[in-house]
Amino acid sequence: MTELDKAEWTTTASVKELAEWMRSAETATLLTHSKPDGDAAGSTLALARALRSLGIEATCWYAGSLPLWLAALAGDTPIKHIDTDGLPGESDIGIICDTGSWSQLAPAKDWLVGRSDRLAIIDHHLHGDAEIAERRWLSTESAAVCQPVAELCAHLLGIASKADLPVEIASPAYFGIGTDTGWFRHSNVSAQVLEDAAALLRAGVEHIKLYTLSEQRDRPSRLKLMASALSSAEFIANDRAVILALTLAELNASGGTASETGGIVDQAMSIESIRVGALLTEVHDGAHAQGPLTKMSLRSKERGEASIDVNQLAQRFGGGGHARAAGARHEGTIAETAELLKQALTELLN
Repeated sequence: MTELDKAEWTTTASVKELAEWMRSAETATLLTHSKPDGDAAGSTLALARALRSLGIEATCWYAGSLPLWLAALAGDTPIKHIDTDGLPGESDIGIICDTGSWSQLAPAKDWLVGRSDRLAIIDHHLHGDAEIAERRWLSTESAAVCQPVAELCAHLLGIASKADLPVEIASPAYFGIGTDTGWFRHSNVSAQVLEDAAALLRAGVEHIKLYTLSEQRDRPSRLKLMASALSSAEFIANDRAVILALTLAELNASGGTASETGGIVDQAMSIESIRVGALLTEVHDGAHAQGPLTKMSLRSKERGEASIDVNQLAQRFGGGGHARAAGARHEGTIAETAELLKQALTELLN
């Protein structure tokens, strides 16, 4: 297979096959999407620690703005930043967690191209670019990719149950499940999610320590960003949808970073009438040579057959994700993006 071939986004390797393939390596590079969130960081760190316990030299590589809690979660596990350290060097294998999309892997694309036979994708999203890696394990029913990654770690170590994982591996896996479910508040929580979380707690994970790490570590700048976003709220379709916006000027004035905007859109979902919420964040304004660029974060509520699938909505703008949480990047100003999004939402909600 070459990178020009368009393969179907399906699973091509079992967890057992992946574990056997990984054990044969001496060096491994772990990658995830730019601006890693808890699931992205947790899955790569857990897997890197499992590999390192087998004597495999595994390093996590990240790109974009990094969350404030990453250093504490990583501890002494080697991590690199593509933005400052450049692209990874040679390694026997490469493992991509929590994405399989070229758009989310753009900083590492030059390293990835030509390596599909040495790459594996472990993901839980509904769509991706299958040609990136020949080996793929897609657990689309999982709320977080840390669920299949925890299972893979158990297979790697020859452990029968996730409850028997070393706590240093179980902890980042639990962190990813916790953050991707809004600490077990979102509609993606299922019996399997709670069973997996319980197993990791039995392994010795300290829930309150990890919860505090992600949820009670904000700086004053995040509160300022939240205030700016909420003050911009524009309600449409008889208050069934809301669009929030953050400009580069507001981001800079707050003293914050792009990583601190995560989860702000969820605040608007507390309003009873709201079925869809969106946060538009200015990435580039018109003063940049590459032109204006707007990031779109979408959320929707579970309403049975009346639910809005924001994954399909995001695909209209070249993005994707999950039915209740998705995102995209649109080449246009915030105002232009908001207008297109309002038209799409009005159509969907009417």
